[in-house]
Amino acid sequence: MSASQAQPEACPECLGEEIDGLGCREMLGVVTSWEWDNPELGARHFDIVASYLIQHPHQYKDEAIQGLKLMLGKYLDGELSVDRIRKIHGDLFAGSSRVLADEGDRIVKPREWPVTIAHVYAGGPGEAVARVTHWAARVRGSL
Repeated sequence: MSASQAQPEACPECLGEEIDGLGCREMLGVVTSWEWDNPELGARHFDIVASYLIQHPHQYKDEAIQGLKLMLGKYLDGELSVDRIRKIHGDLFAGSSRVLADEGDRIVKPREWPVTIAHVYAGGPGEAVARVTHWAARVRGSL
């Protein structure tokens, strides 16, 4: 098989495949850029970032990811607003307390997810809100 026919690589964390030569981080950048032209998608920014971070947790402290999982559930249930989540997060991780894990503690643990950022990206900007909503619900349902 030639280099131009190489199989897409899978993400080492969420096991989602590259699309258009883009890995998960790059697809996240593209999806969040769609928010500029779609205020309804922009209103779902927390869903996008929380779902992504929960599926790609290796850079973050476990307590930060556990808190994010809890907050995503409460947000999807309508129990927490994004503004309240920002306040809680700011209080928990202000000052010397940080969300990033120390370099030596960053361990990639592969896990297959039913829906990933690749599913949102693959459909393009049209209907992205529905795909993000589905993705966040599936992430939550997989916890």
